Amino acid sequence: AGTYLIEWTAPVYIVNRHFSQLYNKTAATRAALGTAVFASSADNATTPSTGAAIVTCNGTDEYEIRHRCATTSATYGFGISHDVSGADSVYTVVKLTKLS
Repeated sequence: AGTYLIEWTAPVYIVNRHFSQLYNKTAATRAALGTAVFASSADNATTPSTGAAIVTCNGTDEYEIRHRCATTSATYGFGISHDVSGADSVYTVVKLTKLS
C-alpha cells in the first residue's frame, strides 16, 4: 500500500505506430498513457514508448504495462534481441519509487 511513481519504457521493432499504457487490472481502467511513437517497418526502426504515473495503491491493486502496435511483427515486434551468446536481452523495463 502507498503512493508510487511508476515509470516504464517499452521497445518495439518495425511495427509503425505504437503506444504503451499503465493499466490497473483491479479496477479495469487505464491509469496512464505512454508516448505515441513510430517505428518504421520500412527502415528497420526501433523506438520505445515511455510513460510515468503517480498512483496510490491499497496493497491489493494489480497493474500491468499494455503495449499496442499498428503492424504485427510476430517474431520481433516487442523488441529485437542483442543476439549476444550467453546474455539475456531486456525489453520492457518498469521502475517503482515509493513516495509515501
